[in-house]
Amino acid sequence: MKQLLPTFVVLLAMLAASPSKAQETPPQRTYAVEINPLAYAFNGWSVGFAYQPTQAKHWVFNTGLYAFELPKTFVEQIPGNAGGGWSVKIRTAFTLGADYYPWRDDRSGLAFGLSTVLAQFELGNEAEAGSTRYSSLYFVPRASYTWFAYKGLYLAPWLGVELHSKLGGSTTLGSRNFEPLKYQFSPNLSIGYAF
Repeated sequence: MKQLLPTFVVLLAMLAASPSKAQETPPQRTYAVEINPLAYAFNGWSVGFAYQPTQAKHWVFNTGLYAFELPKTFVEQIPGNAGGGWSVKIRTAFTLGADYYPWRDDRSGLAFGLSTVLAQFELGNEAEAGSTRYSSLYFVPRASYTWFAYKGLYLAPWLGVELHSKLGGSTTLGSRNFEPLKYQFSPNLSIGYAF
């Protein structure tokens, strides 16, 4: 994950610096479907939907579902778990959020948002048989940049901070205890189509 951070920073900077083309009439982009390719890269999946109200064009509301396996190098960096032999999967996660585009009303450019996520994590350990699960509620304040590559097709890299709160379940497997996530830096990417 550390290697991905510079890529996202450079991509955000390039998109922010690219000139925008003036249009006589902004295109209608009321609905959108999107995926997160990083989830697929990490043995998972994602699907999301977005809605831009015609009466509040600076706002975009979104919801989605996803699941993926956290890379081993990332799990090793979770405080309290380095060298513990843990594997972590997000079995299911449901997200609900909103983004505000302060300078544009065509859902492009720089935006600031917040997501609320309810997720179930599955833990495994190389020294123990079986697995255990726990659930977490987390909030993700973020900044993003949406760039329309062709008609309704867009890329939206974003940077956020996840603030976790464990809701229930067990983080103990055999004789070992996993320190659940409390916060983490979250670079991400959405690819979608608005219509």
